[in-house]
Amino acid sequence: MKIYTLHSVADNGMSLSLRHFRRFLAHIRRTCGFVDPTALDRGGDAGGALITFDDCFADNFCNALPLLDEFEVKALFFFTPAYLGTVRWGSRTKGNWSDKPGGGYDLPFGFMGMAELQSLVAQGHQLGFHSRTHRNLTDCEPAEWVDEVETAKTEWQVRLGLRFDVFAYPRGRYSPEMFPVLEKAGYRCALSTRQGVADAQAFAAQRFCLPRYPVQRRGLFGWL
Repeated sequence: MKIYTLHSVADNGMSLSLRHFRRFLAHIRRTCGFVDPTALDRGGDAGGALITFDDCFADNFCNALPLLDEFEVKALFFFTPAYLGTVRWGSRTKGNWSDKPGGGYDLPFGFMGMAELQSLVAQGHQLGFHSRTHRNLTDCEPAEWVDEVETAKTEWQVRLGLRFDVFAYPRGRYSPEMFPVLEKAGYRCALSTRQGVADAQAFAAQRFCLPRYPVQRRGLFGWL
């Protein structure tokens, strides 16, 4: 199984364009086909591609979801409570983000609210957890790991009325010392941003740092 990770999908000059996203989905359907998030329960024995989105950008709901429906794909979306219903600002020239507009940060990126998240689940997609605040976990103390990945998970499972079984590291940053915290919190696996195939061997050896391929705006290296 190959796991692919995406972020924003929009025709704004900074995100993955809708045209490229459609081309990517067509390529996957033609070459290997799709699996849904329940494939993670089978420990890497499934073939095909699993599509994941980090951060729950609002454009995932407005732009990506209709194309996922068209290609009959069920995806896994990773939720960060601190981003819920907020707006961040991107810079096309700098290629990064700010929490406030100005100084070249003039491209707004909204994030899904409660209604959109619940609608995703109602439509058969799955939510995973992406930490409480999207901090670099490798910069945090162990006690902060517990709050970011376990306490926050428990709180938001109650608020949303669902269970989070899969975790994705913010910016892909992790250390092996985090694995027992994730296991205690009840996650069955965790996804990184390093590249590779999530086969049975990967699940057996590194269930809490499974690899994913990026789908990027330029080059689309994750197609291979």
